[in-house]
Amino acid sequence: MIPYILLFALVMFLTVIAQTTYNKSKKLSIALSVICVLILSLFAGFRSLDVGIDISVYGERFFRYCRRFSTIISYLSTLNMEKGYLVLNYLVYKLSNNLHVFLFVLQLISASIVYIIAYREKEKGSMWLIVLTYLLLWYNTTFNILRQSISVAILLYAYKFIEDKKYIKYAISVGIAFLFHKSSILCLAIPILGILSKTKLKKVYTFLMVTTILILYNSLDFIIYCVENIFPFLEKYLRYFDFAENIPNINWKFAFFKLVMLLGILIFSKRLRKQETTKENNSLLILMAILDVLLYCSSAVIKYGYRTSYFFLAHLIILYPRIDWSLKGYKGRTLYRICVVVLLILYWYFRYAVIGYDGTIPYDFYWR
Repeated sequence: MIPYILLFALVMFLTVIAQTTYNKSKKLSIALSVICVLILSLFAGFRSLDVGIDISVYGERFFRYCRRFSTIISYLSTLNMEKGYLVLNYLVYKLSNNLHVFLFVLQLISASIVYIIAYREKEKGSMWLIVLTYLLLWYNTTFNILRQSISVAILLYAYKFIEDKKYIKYAISVGIAFLFHKSSILCLAIPILGILSKTKLKKVYTFLMVTTILILYNSLDFIIYCVENIFPFLEKYLRYFDFAENIPNINWKFAFFKLVMLLGILIFSKRLRKQETTKENNSLLILMAILDVLLYCSSAVIKYGYRTSYFFLAHLIILYPRIDWSLKGYKGRTLYRICVVVLLILYWYFRYAVIGYDGTIPYDFYWR
């Protein structure tokens, strides 16, 4: 745990300086942010291959396969994996056949997008809180879900397109994310939820939507059976919705903790919802926080329900700072900040250190 604590302390120290110096010197602020991104990426790249469960599943395997193929075409046509992920593997391998360089690049993409969002959201949320939320809520998970971490980062960046009503650009972003993890196709529904959340009859639409989801949920076995027979090539990805048999992927204590975090969001976001402008869709961010908890709990019966929840969980990186900004000048802002920081620290400790999700603790360097 100590390496993570030292890393997070250093990155947060530099991020706070970057935020406070932005108005005086944008170049210094950006330079400090670039240093933070490089530190996070180097830490990810220097890790042992035992840090992160999926590295041994598909991380190392597909990277090593590159040596068997002389052209990228033969590599792509032979292996059954998302093509965007394979292309990234092959390109990095040709630049350096070191797997740790590949791990560095993966984190470089995710961390860079988070800092881009931090600057983009500077008028709506504190930069330090955006980065802190990323570190405690998501950073360790990116060490494990290599493909999906890129998909999530792309869609997190693309949230702006939903608020700007640039739905074609968002659909293109989903298409790019799909090249890294095909489950991201589910995110095509997010703009629809966004439109419904802005209507005058949003409560009615929400009720109908939840009812529809419950009906579909109870018919999931039949739906999967039909889809598998019509589209056999989707069988692999439909496993995400297989019913878990004797192996529930859920920790109910952790689920309760996530529910507590959600209640905190619902309580403190009241001012945020009232201040919402036509260029924002904070109601959708709150709805995604709810869906994150529901999908995690669905892991009690659906094998990979918790993995689909990641697409919604990551948007807390935007939501928490926006709630904080809405409380500006309000006496409850200090209490909110204390609650968020404490909950995020407990979340990180409970998820990664106690339960051991993603297999990232203990951290070890590859040369040890």
